Amino acid sequence: MTRRVLRVVVGWLLLASVGCSRPSAAPREAPASSAPPAAQAAPGAERTPGATAPLAREPLRLVYATRDGGVVPLWLAAEAGIYARYGIDASLRYVSSGTLSMQALLAGEADAGITAASAVVAAGLSGADTIYIGAIQRTFGFWVVATPDITSPADLRGKRVGITRRNSTSDVALQYYLRQLGLSPQSDVTVVEVGEHAAMLSALQSGAIQAAVTSSPTNVVAVRNGAHELADLTQLGVEYPQSTLVTTRRFATAHRDLVLRFLRAVWEATHLYKTDRPLALQVMRQYLQSDDEELLAAVYDTYTSRLVQDVPRAYLEGTRTILAELAATTPGAQDAAPAQFLDTSFQEALDREGLEAQLYGR
Repeated sequence: MTRRVLRVVVGWLLLASVGCSRPSAAPREAPASSAPPAAQAAPGAERTPGATAPLAREPLRLVYATRDGGVVPLWLAAEAGIYARYGIDASLRYVSSGTLSMQALLAGEADAGITAASAVVAAGLSGADTIYIGAIQRTFGFWVVATPDITSPADLRGKRVGITRRNSTSDVALQYYLRQLGLSPQSDVTVVEVGEHAAMLSALQSGAIQAAVTSSPTNVVAVRNGAHELADLTQLGVEYPQSTLVTTRRFATAHRDLVLRFLRAVWEATHLYKTDRPLALQVMRQYLQSDDEELLAAVYDTYTSRLVQDVPRAYLEGTRTILAELAATTPGAQDAAPAQFLDTSFQEALDREGLEAQLYGR
């Protein structure tokens, strides 16, 4: 089966499973200047601290590497007009993994976005100037789903387990999980690069893999289709930055004010995500291309109550987790300094403004 045909089949399976009524794929380009959902006039504008007169808009090309509940703030900032109010003419583009998003950044095809911190670190270890400036999640947002014959974690030995791509967050999460079980990611299981999370569905059904590390809503759809949840990695308590806000040092240096405005917009959109459920669900319907209210509600509740930080802060501890996991396969990871992969000066600037306190009234 060709890659093109596989994508069509996988897309059909996912849309059929979640009861989608829209025939088209999720939008790859979403200009921030487009009208907000249901013709709302920039929802949340009245609650936005620090907003001033409209600015002349600067273009900002944003890339995101997954379609799940951790990316909603990026979408909300576009659909609620937050980017526009901060003088940003944002275009959003989806790619299927953190590795590919890094390639887009390094090739100059994107300026910033949301992707896996592990991809940022892996690229940095290879000499790239990639950095992250925030993290929407502070721990793994993954579940391990498996075919019915895998009844316990020990049954993974000798089986094929799907991830998106090497050095992606799903790869790091799998390595961490297997080591906790006393299994070797190199010898006890066969790790299979599947591509998009949605492709996990057909891979499980065809028998190409027997388990998969995936995010939500794909885990919910997989269980509906006959798989079962083998492990909830969100409960491991691991300090790990996920859905990280990324750019390059070169771009951040040359466009510091623009990057600061981008981060401010995402902070505000994260607050909107956690406090305006109807709007968030409306945006999720659009980008996840689903009218399945039960599924959307489950994704919203899981991410806003358990995974998404009030504001997307970055911490050194999470970078240490990544380096420890990459050390087994990536030269230089063991001796690398965590601080070289993130820049906290932008969040520190927003802290000096007291933005989080203004947003949440505390």
